[in-house]
Amino acid sequence: MDRFAWSDTLSTGNEMIDRDHQHLIALLNQLQEAMSQGKGRTVLGGVLNELISYTIEHFGREEALMQKMHYADYIMHKSEHERLIGEVKALQGRLEAGSVALSSATYTFLVDWLNTHIKTIDKKLAEAARKRFG
Repeated sequence: MDRFAWSDTLSTGNEMIDRDHQHLIALLNQLQEAMSQGKGRTVLGGVLNELISYTIEHFGREEALMQKMHYADYIMHKSEHERLIGEVKALQGRLEAGSVALSSATYTFLVDWLNTHIKTIDKKLAEAARKRFG
């Protein structure tokens, strides 16, 4: 598994959003590193917990921005956030119950989701914020 690297193609131009995305990428890479080193369920669970917690914080900041600017696509964007959180929490529950192990497919799913979300939905949000607030 390759590390997920920040690049200019991921930049939205919004400092808060980009800073959060860079932190999320770092957390995903910590998860990948723990998996590749064969770390136990406790370590993986801890990294996954931190990733979920920070993702919820980040989504909250984006949603607050959308509400502040009366963003037209708020409902759709928020539902994307809720869908990912639901999927990751279900995965977390299965991991804690011992019925699933984190795998490269899990990491790839998270990287692909974040990459696509940033390049499409978040860039659109950042552009709308730039037009609204300068």
